[in-house]
Amino acid sequence: GDDCTDCDSIDVDRRLYGAGDFTIKPTGNQTILRAGGVATLIVSDPDKFVLDANAKTGVQKGLAKKAGMADASVMVMLSTFSSRRLLGRQLATKKVKVDYVIEFVVTSGGGTTDADKLLATLMAIDTTALATEIMTQIEVASGSKTTYMVTVETFTAPTAISILDSTGAVVDVKPKVVAPPAGTAAGGSISKADISMASILLVLLAQVLA
Repeated sequence: GDDCTDCDSIDVDRRLYGAGDFTIKPTGNQTILRAGGVATLIVSDPDKFVLDANAKTGVQKGLAKKAGMADASVMVMLSTFSSRRLLGRQLATKKVKVDYVIEFVVTSGGGTTDADKLLATLMAIDTTALATEIMTQIEVASGSKTTYMVTVETFTAPTAISILDSTGAVVDVKPKVVAPPAGTAAGGSISKADISMASILLVLLAQVLA
């Protein structure tokens, strides 16, 4: 399986906001929407790709285009990782991991609606279309001097979008995650009737196999 660590949407903004930059400062009756996720790319030269400013710009602008956002609202960080597949022996394949954060200012009171729209848009992104857009934007950024073959292997949309006030404090999260009642498993509770039925089925199976 993949050996990519942190290839999910959890705490992406923490990795990208470590230096405290990029944070938009709202004013008056404005709030911020912030969402982060991860994508994995298969490219023709991973090591060169992550160091290429045009490639980074292409990923940023390609994602912004498919998300319907302004380029400045998207921040990306590129890194490489090795993915191993067992085919008689272990072969390591280097891939590119993209941490991304989308952040933009909206009028207070409209954050919930805009958050729902952004989530729906990101969840609907097609990986083939995103790869095509990234390659197009890289070519544009380099003045047609640089091209890469890019495949978007995975694209993880945010599981939630944070709504922040003018101080940067999180005031709401969409959608809300409701925890199950205490003592109840995430998949629901198991009743005594369920246990009894399972016991009967096991006895019948034992008789059939005897």
